[in-house]
Amino acid sequence: MTKLAQIEKLIDQLPKQEQIKLTQKLQKRTWKQRLDDMVRKLRKSLTKSMSDDDINAIVEAVRQARYAESRR
Repeated sequence: MTKLAQIEKLIDQLPKQEQIKLTQKLQKRTWKQRLDDMVRKLRKSLTKSMSDDDINAIVEAVRQARYAESRR
């Protein structure tokens, strides 16, 4: 069993409230990396001309990612 699988098994054993607290702590610890990733994607896409559809697709992807994170 991998370390990640072991951790996930332990998390599954936690009460839901503790899982939420853990998720919030992990989000706080990883916000810089997630922001850097979004900025990197944006800069990469800005090196070419972008249509409104391209911009809307990026915005929608970020919204969905943020929504998915908030639902965890």
